[in-house]
Amino acid sequence: MAAAAAASGGGPKGTSPAGGSPIEGISSVVVHPLVMLSVTDHYKRVAMNTKKRVVGMLLGHSHKGRVDVVNSFAVPFAEDPTDPKVWFLDHFYLDKMYKMFRKVAIKEKLIGFYSTGPDVKAADIGIDELLRSKGVAHPVFVVIDVRPHVEGMPVQTYATREVMTDARVVERQFEHLPNEIGASETEEVAVEHLLREVNDPSVSELGAALSAKVEGLRGLESRLVEIASYLDDVASGTLPLNREIVDNVQTMLALLPNLSVAELSESLQRETNDMHLAMMLSSLVRAVIGLHDLASNRIKYRHLDAAGEAVDDDETDAAAKAEDESKEAGKASSSK
Repeated sequence: MAAAAAASGGGPKGTSPAGGSPIEGISSVVVHPLVMLSVTDHYKRVAMNTKKRVVGMLLGHSHKGRVDVVNSFAVPFAEDPTDPKVWFLDHFYLDKMYKMFRKVAIKEKLIGFYSTGPDVKAADIGIDELLRSKGVAHPVFVVIDVRPHVEGMPVQTYATREVMTDARVVERQFEHLPNEIGASETEEVAVEHLLREVNDPSVSELGAALSAKVEGLRGLESRLVEIASYLDDVASGTLPLNREIVDNVQTMLALLPNLSVAELSESLQRETNDMHLAMMLSSLVRAVIGLHDLASNRIKYRHLDAAGEAVDDDETDAAAKAEDESKEAGKASSSK
């Protein structure tokens, strides 16, 4: 079914209309591992090595503002690459699959949809409106980035609310929601079982911690580049000015420490040097303890090594003696 959707961009571009409120009933979204595994499998089966994305429905439940996404299923979806407002989603297949899932797990309700993105598309507003027409009050939109070379959090969650643009037109636009990856006890056991073949036991805890720090810094860099790109677009007139975003950027910059102050710079350097000194001492202590354990082990089992060498010498002497006896016996038989 082809449909036209209003272009939404990647975030809010206006302010809430009078009397508006934030996204009601949703304070956070928890994505479970089964959903991420199913979405990755869907992408590999349908759109691997292509520029296409896959779309499916999300099942779960909500309690006190927390939305748990526990299951999902794929739906046939296509969109025109030349015209992003033209798209197709088989909602008859959607209704049939949802009825089948309800027979298996009646507590899991339709709560939203997912996409492999990695960005928000114009058709996503239309899919949101389709789910609203099917009785989903506040559909949750989850973008799961399945690209293997991308580091950081692979999940982004959104929901729509009505905002008023600079042209005094009320339309729905996507806004970010806080999200996390969580699991139940049974899911944690399954994930640990799968990760046994993924984790490298040769990597130390310090190396894993440093890798996590580097990954976090790369994520921070990507966010800063995105903010800089947005400000450049606003300055050039490509995007309209959003007072809320600019206020948040100003607040963020105001919270940054003033490194031009000598006392603050010196204190930061002193703290960094102290931390590096503690890391160096701990590494030295661990190396000394390892060498001490190795030496103690060698001393403890030295007598066993000596006994083993003595046994080897006895066996060598016995073999040489037997060989000599066999040679003498051969000479005696030949002389006769």
